[in-house]
Amino acid sequence: MNRERKDTRTRTGSVIMRGLNRATAWLYALIASSLLGRTLGGYGKANRAFENSRLYVLLHGAHKRSDRLLVRLRLRLAREMEQSLIRRAADALASALMRCSVNTYGVFSFFFGCYSIISYMLLLYSDTEVSRSFLVTGVLMVAAALPMFATGKPLARALGESRFFRTLLVGAFGISNDKLDSTPQRGEEHYLIAMLAAIVGGLLTIFVPPYVIPLAILLLVALRMILQQPEIGLLLAVFSAPLLTLLDGYRPTAVLLLTVALTTVSYLLKIVGGKRIFRMELSDYAVLAFMLMLAFGGIVTRGGISSLRSAMTYCVLMLGYFLTVNLVRSTQWLHRILGALLSSGVLVAVLGIAQKLLTDTGAEYFDPVLFADIDGRVFSTLENPNMLAEYLILLIPFAVGLMLLQKRLLHGFGFALCAALYGACLIYTWSRGAWLGAVVSVVLLFLMMGSRSLSRLLLCVIPAAALLHYLPETVIRRFVSIGSMTDTSIRYRVYLWQGVGDMLADYWMCGVGVGEHAFSEIYTRYALPGIESAAHSHSLYLQLLCELGVVGLVLFVFSVGLVLCRAATYLRGRSDKASRVIVASGICAIVALLLMGVTDHIWYNYRIFYLFWIVMGLTVAQMRIGEEALAYEEPVRRNTKTGSEAILYF
Repeated sequence: MNRERKDTRTRTGSVIMRGLNRATAWLYALIASSLLGRTLGGYGKANRAFENSRLYVLLHGAHKRSDRLLVRLRLRLAREMEQSLIRRAADALASALMRCSVNTYGVFSFFFGCYSIISYMLLLYSDTEVSRSFLVTGVLMVAAALPMFATGKPLARALGESRFFRTLLVGAFGISNDKLDSTPQRGEEHYLIAMLAAIVGGLLTIFVPPYVIPLAILLLVALRMILQQPEIGLLLAVFSAPLLTLLDGYRPTAVLLLTVALTTVSYLLKIVGGKRIFRMELSDYAVLAFMLMLAFGGIVTRGGISSLRSAMTYCVLMLGYFLTVNLVRSTQWLHRILGALLSSGVLVAVLGIAQKLLTDTGAEYFDPVLFADIDGRVFSTLENPNMLAEYLILLIPFAVGLMLLQKRLLHGFGFALCAALYGACLIYTWSRGAWLGAVVSVVLLFLMMGSRSLSRLLLCVIPAAALLHYLPETVIRRFVSIGSMTDTSIRYRVYLWQGVGDMLADYWMCGVGVGEHAFSEIYTRYALPGIESAAHSHSLYLQLLCELGVVGLVLFVFSVGLVLCRAATYLRGRSDKASRVIVASGICAIVALLLMGVTDHIWYNYRIFYLFWIVMGLTVAQMRIGEEALAYEEPVRRNTKTGSEAILYF
């Protein structure tokens, strides 16, 4: 009897699922055949038409005599760089340092640490003001030296035999195993040189704090690695971008700019040497046109040199898009960049949750009368709760998508933990626009994964609605207050937009120029009383109109729209599931951030601007990788009767 009931329930459930699957499949087919579906899926035709246009021929040209001269010149430059004295000296120094024994580095670390500790003691007892960085640096250097004395292996072999460093260097940075395993068992010992180097480093602490010396050594190592392999520079920039405020006393944007510029120089040198390629297509030219428009907005502006500085900063950071598209040429490097993006996000989220639990964030970023039960909004390393929220909604679709993609339970749990940390930190930002963007992005991700996903999503509506009853009342009240004029922040935006609207009536065509100074210079003439001190328009689209005019806004919408159309074309093709999920996650992240951009200037923080274009680049890079894999894919099926092979095209 029980078995009959169970069979009945199973048949009923199967009928319901089949009905839902058929209905959603019909809905997807209807959307695909509609004008919107044909428009989104028409990127291939548009790109082919562009490649056949006169503009494309003008930009690329045929291989004429002048082109052959340029090729010969490039090859000549490549040979000169390979044989240059600086290049050979740098290679010889790097090789010598890798052959040097670990205990030699221990000698340097020990003596430099002792020098820092002794200096701290002498300055302390001489009643001279001294920083504790002397003591902390000295203790850390001595502690690091002790395990180094235990081995005389070359540095390269020791790094290769260490599980942590091998994973970091080979797994994360993509360094070849041969470079770590090709050194002898015993390293070269240079104790006297190490002691002299420690003395020189100690003398330099007269002019700079002691922690600057090991930090400078690490920066030189990073410089060498980036020049050797520009992909490492991209990875370091993506990982460090949200964490740069932890470098107390250093400008995070300047550090990021330097890293991107150095990576670009390394990439260009590789192109000259014939070791990398550069490829442009329709969507890339649209992004380039928008970047040139930003540069134009910094030259023709009301903001002077400040506006030019802002525009150049935007343009340099936008190079991250072209670096990502052209350097991420394999699935391994795509996973490395995604890993850097998500792992730094975990650190930011943990710091944000710790800020909520351990510190008092105050009532600076919300209405304390309407939301008296909110004890503060976290901002972690992004300086502002809304900026932190914008950063997190870029990551949530990737974490959810990769979680659904995993076949191993442990890997799925890892991505689920990432998504949970991002979500918890996002809640503590109390950013209503980001909450809405996160929900929309996750729902859209399920919709983009296929009609069966929509069926399962529809089945989850009732349980999800029931869970709303258990949400904290503060969260529900905060969310439903979207659009309420009783909230001072929303009222402030509405009054601000009124002044911006009056301003755009006069400057809608060309804008006033890029940057905060250009906006403030003109906006104060149109602002309502009490709203004169606004630094931006609190809307990405209004800000683009104010800065670049209607042409700039159209170019931005066109560039993003082309990427969305390309993604729709790719997802409707014969790509594999893993690449489809990554492309869908990237599109959902972009859509979530653009949705939040309706009520926030999401590019006010340069690092969020950079990561937005990185996500765009990763999405395009995954599509290129998938298309190239399909181009070379020739699955073979053997005929069981004749033994011959037949080529199958899926």
